[in-house]
Amino acid sequence: MKYFITYDNPLRRLLEITLTVDTRQLSVLELKLPIWRPGRYEAANYAKNIQKIAAISEQGHELPIRKPKPSQWHVECEGASEVSIDYSYYAHEMDAGNSFLDKGMVYINFINCLLYTEDRMNEPHEVTLEIPNDYSIACSLKQDGHLLTASSYYELADSPMIASSSLDHHAYEVEGYKFHIWIHGKHDLDMETLLAQFEQFTALQIQVMGDFPVPENHFLF
Repeated sequence: MKYFITYDNPLRRLLEITLTVDTRQLSVLELKLPIWRPGRYEAANYAKNIQKIAAISEQGHELPIRKPKPSQWHVECEGASEVSIDYSYYAHEMDAGNSFLDKGMVYINFINCLLYTEDRMNEPHEVTLEIPNDYSIACSLKQDGHLLTASSYYELADSPMIASSSLDHHAYEVEGYKFHIWIHGKHDLDMETLLAQFEQFTALQIQVMGDFPVPENHFLF
């Protein structure tokens, strides 16, 4: 699964997203958007933020698309080997579980806005970001420039990101595991003290749990 994310005027708060799907074996492409997210055990209506959705075949023909459920779309794709789903997502909620766009940053919880197909959730997913060249990306996914790669949709859902030219980055290691701290915007934090405190609680957690589930972890502020 491949996604391309860009935006025009950031003050409109609209992420422009294109999902490209191989449909050679399909007559109907079923797409979904989660109503869940990691760490929050309640239903959410992220689909309300999707605008102007369209399905285009590789020949440039617009395909019929309907919405049988609030967070589900069906595309009639008989005869099309590849389909592009183009849509806009309104990103204007700045909290831990949503997405936000302004002229100084892009903050995305991918689970809010990236449609998926249920039978391909365990396949690799790629996200290409069209963002300013001076932006750094804070994210736990593998990076190659502005290309982010996840081993599955589940890893994608677990990996929010911040992109900005105003990111302060610090790192520390405990028991061979690496931890990153990303802070967006100006601050007057005493980083020496903060890093010491983070190392302390991290070491205690690893001691209690026995290990850490991933080789690197990213804290986004």
